[in-house]
Amino acid sequence: MPKLIVLMGLPGSGKSTYANRFDHCVVLSSDAIRKELFNDVQYQGNNALVFDTLYGRAKEYLEHGYDVVIDSTHLEAHRRLQVIDMFREYEKEIHVIHTPVDECKRRNRERERIVPENVIDQMAKKMEYPTYEEGWSKIVNVNPVHSVAVEPQDGVTTHP
Repeated sequence: MPKLIVLMGLPGSGKSTYANRFDHCVVLSSDAIRKELFNDVQYQGNNALVFDTLYGRAKEYLEHGYDVVIDSTHLEAHRRLQVIDMFREYEKEIHVIHTPVDECKRRNRERERIVPENVIDQMAKKMEYPTYEEGWSKIVNVNPVHSVAVEPQDGVTTHP
């Protein structure tokens, strides 16, 4: 059965870099969809179209037997629950990219899509960590800053 892997993290946390590890999966990014639809990765209007396109493509690939990685922030539980509901019939993992806010801001200043630092602060305050009660098959904690793996607790897998 095909698997959906949803990435979660602040802008600049390393989600896109981490997504590159999944060479056996189709990687879909909300930023890439923005660039394709509006020729501007910075454009934040019409998010409904962006995410309808993103999730529609993910569904098509899954239906054809491909594993899919979705690269977007997914910081709030109510948004993740929509994803869970939409992809109910598939195995669903969420990989949480744990990067300190200051490091996210530093990286953010060096990338194509620059998010205002006050927006990153607001996003960090609103971040809600995923739970198995949301409907995930697996929760993976990723620490891209340190190279030491943390021992898994309570069935949660942790990767450096």
